Amino acid sequence: MRRFEVDLVKAIGIATVVLIHSLRPFFVPQSSRTELVLGSILQFAVPGFLAASGFLYASGERASAAVTRRRLARLLVPYLLASLAAHVFWYVFDGRTPAPRALLESLLLASAFGPYYYVLVAVLFVVATPALLRLGPRALGALTVAGIAAQCVLWMSLPFSFFWMFRNPLHWAGFFLAGFWLGRHEPSATARIGSRRGLICGASVAVAGVAALLRADTQSYELGGALSSLFVWSVLLALFAFAAQREGRSRAIRFLSDSTYTIYLFHLFAVFPMQRFVPAPPGVFDPVPIGATWLVGFVAPLLLAAAGRAVLGASRSRALLGS
Repeated sequence: MRRFEVDLVKAIGIATVVLIHSLRPFFVPQSSRTELVLGSILQFAVPGFLAASGFLYASGERASAAVTRRRLARLLVPYLLASLAAHVFWYVFDGRTPAPRALLESLLLASAFGPYYYVLVAVLFVVATPALLRLGPRALGALTVAGIAAQCVLWMSLPFSFFWMFRNPLHWAGFFLAGFWLGRHEPSATARIGSRRGLICGASVAVAGVAALLRADTQSYELGGALSSLFVWSVLLALFAFAAQREGRSRAIRFLSDSTYTIYLFHLFAVFPMQRFVPAPPGVFDPVPIGATWLVGFVAPLLLAAAGRAVLGASRSRALLGS
């Protein structure tokens, strides 16, 4: 059964992912302040993907061993193909030739491209799903609260390593568990949220706006992390409330939702060359090269997804390319 809430969160989230990676990252000296601010508040995409996964895993088919294997294959086969392609890309693009051990480490730690950390986290949550389904309502509620609290603390804490911060499941667990909790309380949860749509959307948008404004002015990592977390939760709640109990019939949103994993895995093959060949001026926010990078980075994997379905068929394309 299609869920418009899930399709909308995934469609908006994947467009945001490509935008985030079209900006120069915070560790690049040439980044402009505007890019740093945008990058810090546009962090709801991966949390949205994980919340959507939790929601579907809890409210859909039960996680038998066969279902778990199918979900893992759905994640890992396209990921392995994309990771191997990424090493070929780095060899052609930058002349990098990894040693066999480094190649194996990059596959195990999801680091052929930095954003592949999501795959490692998603795999851990797939493996944890059968155990979560055995929990009673009180135990699941307590675990969800603890997961959200741990996630908020970690977002406010200066990490010893950004590499391991993104691969720490506790950094993301609150979002997955919140989606899982909602899924376990279907359909009453969606009905209650949908009946208060206007109030929840209005309050969430207001809180997100205030959090974004305050986040732009703070120099404190701890306060900035708290405001970013608040912004993310507010955006996700607004999106879910907006879509709750609606029947979405937009073919574009459905296509984007179905193509999310392919776009995630393959957009950087277009983004990185665009950033090199159409660079933004140092220290200046220029929307033209950033917009051009986003457009190419978004359209290229969409065309790959469409071509995969046309050439390989829907099931084989999903198995190999992710959609």
